[in-house]
Amino acid sequence: MIVTYAAKDLVRLKVDDGKPFDKAHYYKNPNMYSSKFYEHLKYISFLINGIYWEPKFPRVLNNRELKEAKETGECRLMGVCDISADYNGSIEFTSKFTSIEEPFLVWDAV
Repeated sequence: MIVTYAAKDLVRLKVDDGKPFDKAHYYKNPNMYSSKFYEHLKYISFLINGIYWEPKFPRVLNNRELKEAKETGECRLMGVCDISADYNGSIEFTSKFTSIEEPFLVWDAV
């Protein structure tokens, strides 16, 4: 099954105000939000990431969250295709760019 995620599925307010997600507020105030994508790791085997990202936004997945999910058994993730390929970007472990000659980056979360 293929699932598409929107901004509301990726982040939450650091201090919950009880209001529904407001995308315009998120874009204006990304520092008020944190990622919640790691909660989906127990359901996802493969991730294709292709979002526009800037350092002011929370990462979709950081190394600490991935490590914790792996150590607690809450992670089924086997592979990531990061089309956006931001170096240390929205998928933090994207720390090497691939090529035709070397098409894979192997990352040990633990």
